[in-house]
Amino acid sequence: MRFQGENSTLSFGLYFEAGRVLLSGTIWLRRPNALPDSASPRVRFNTFFSEDEILRLQQWLSTASVSPFVLPHPLRHITRLTDTTDFATVFDVTFQPDQAVPSWWNWAITSPLTVRLEIKPNELTYLIKALSREHWSTNLTW
Repeated sequence: MRFQGENSTLSFGLYFEAGRVLLSGTIWLRRPNALPDSASPRVRFNTFFSEDEILRLQQWLSTASVSPFVLPHPLRHITRLTDTTDFATVFDVTFQPDQAVPSWWNWAITSPLTVRLEIKPNELTYLIKALSREHWSTNLTW
């Protein structure tokens, strides 16, 4: 995956609680020249979805829709760009206007903060499957 044009890793987890799904994740930038003492360049997010919302997100990702998908706070929405490449699908993830810009940010700053993600086909397939109820544990308590 690429974040703002740099190689990165998306780490995420789904946690189930009282009829909601907590999607928790971190996007790690893999900068080879980063100083050992410096803060790791990463973007974290935690947001709650209802079961229906997480399934609609999974469906939106799999249908190649170009209309924005509204996300819960601290995110705002995700948009699939139509000028995608053959090797990746490109998304813009927009945060709420009050989102602080990290001190390590090295790109043009937009308001609200927007992150561009390029996700390879196999990575997108994995993400879509991970959001599918068929891949969740069978002993969930809603």
